[in-house]
Amino acid sequence: MVFEPNERCLYIFAGMEDGDRYLSDMYVYDIETNTATQVFANFTATGGPDKTFTQRAVIDPSLQEIYV
Repeated sequence: MVFEPNERCLYIFAGMEDGDRYLSDMYVYDIETNTATQVFANFTATGGPDKTFTQRAVIDPSLQEIYV
């Protein structure tokens, strides 16, 4: 999860479901409106990293890039 300060949003990638299924999804949570929107259901299929729940990430707000 990374915080984008200009948009005031959290970008949330991957995780685990029910303690046994790895996920490769991505959501954006808007702090101002208290809403979450799914960006990708399967980020791996679009060229992103493989499924996991221990990713490390940073965001560069000026370039609008997330490095995982």
